[in-house]
Amino acid sequence: MSKAAAWDTLINFFTREGIGLKTLDKADGVLITDKVSFLKHYTWENANDAPTDSLAYVVCSKYRDWTMVQPTIRPSILNGAWMMHLYEQNNHTYLQINLANTDARIAGFGQTANATNNTTTTDNLSYNIVLEVRNTGIFENKVRSAIDRK
Repeated sequence: MSKAAAWDTLINFFTREGIGLKTLDKADGVLITDKVSFLKHYTWENANDAPTDSLAYVVCSKYRDWTMVQPTIRPSILNGAWMMHLYEQNNHTYLQINLANTDARIAGFGQTANATNNTTTTDNLSYNIVLEVRNTGIFENKVRSAIDRK
């Protein structure tokens, strides 16, 4: 497939998926999406370092502290952008896809327990726990499949 045809397929793909595009440079083959939320497309890894959801776009690190009953707190913010470079070399068209500018956090307000009078109060102090995030390759395969179908 030519670079021009692959470019058109990429634009159509993102339009169908409802993902906004921030940077479009057809001559250089650079495409960067708007910030994308991954709150519906993330997973964690199991004890064997394998994603627990085989269809998730990203893997997020877990957070657990000694006061927690549940195994981890879900992220309140989880987003990033897809950066793509489409180029031709030796009569072949190549597509490089990277996950960039990720932001994964657990954010909120803390609570303080008072054992003396058996009450819990919300502190004015906020917490902001930064999590690690990386791609799983699922989204990249979906994009490449759309190009390969043409």
